[in-house]
Amino acid sequence: MQPAEKDPFDYKLRAKEEVQEEFKYYPALFQIQVNYKKYAAGDTRAEDNLDNRDRVAKIWVHLRQMGLAPLQRQRFIYLLGNRYVGSDKVKLVCKQYNTHHENFVRVNETLREIYWESKRAPDTNTTAIVNPYRREFLKKKFFGKTREERAETMANLSEYDTKNKIAVDAEEMGLIEN
Repeated sequence: MQPAEKDPFDYKLRAKEEVQEEFKYYPALFQIQVNYKKYAAGDTRAEDNLDNRDRVAKIWVHLRQMGLAPLQRQRFIYLLGNRYVGSDKVKLVCKQYNTHHENFVRVNETLREIYWESKRAPDTNTTAIVNPYRREFLKKKFFGKTREERAETMANLSEYDTKNKIAVDAEEMGLIEN
């Protein structure tokens, strides 16, 4: 058995509680594509069934839709290991158990664990820090071309953030039913 590789990243990971707090107010919103293929001509005997093709669970996710910061994306790719083949579309497969349902649950658990562990990386936009031209471009693209537009947009985002936190906390306490 080979020794486990040391984590190559030298930054300090965020605490699990900090990631849970972020997820509480802003849950993950990305699509998961699921595939189930039924082989009609497969082996249908109850005992000694060797045809396991319809038991395999496959899911795909797009890295760009996950909303990860650059360091989080690097960590996600590192945690994927040899499942990452250089494409934006990542496929996770499980064929460990005897039923498709068990394999489906396991592959979703794997995705959840990798996603949560990658979210522990710092969420700073390192690209904007390193490249001032890119920072300026992104600031104007997302917040407005002029200083007044950016100030107004930032005020609106701050107001939305405050309202969202109040609404989530109220719903959590049972004051508002969804």
